[in-house]
Amino acid sequence: MCNATRRCVNETFLLESATKECGQRIENHTFEQSCGIGHFFAIDYTCCAPYKYHEECVRVPVLDETDKHKYVDLTNKTVEMAKDGEIGLQEW
Repeated sequence: MCNATRRCVNETFLLESATKECGQRIENHTFEQSCGIGHFFAIDYTCCAPYKYHEECVRVPVLDETDKHKYVDLTNKTVEMAKDGEIGLQEW
């Protein structure tokens, strides 16, 4: 969670917050760290919305197909150069 202050909240609040963050109804969920009847510190859930960040504070870039091909081609060229002895594997 991004908020460093821990708060004990009811499960409805956690479900609504997770749904809002996900942008659609969340899938499987588990409440974490019980702090009273129906109250918890956290929720662990699965968001099936496409191209959503895993966490609000951790920006995970989504690579498009052109990026994928560029990196695969670069990796293949590097491997070929290593096989041909143009670069030493110890440099890795």
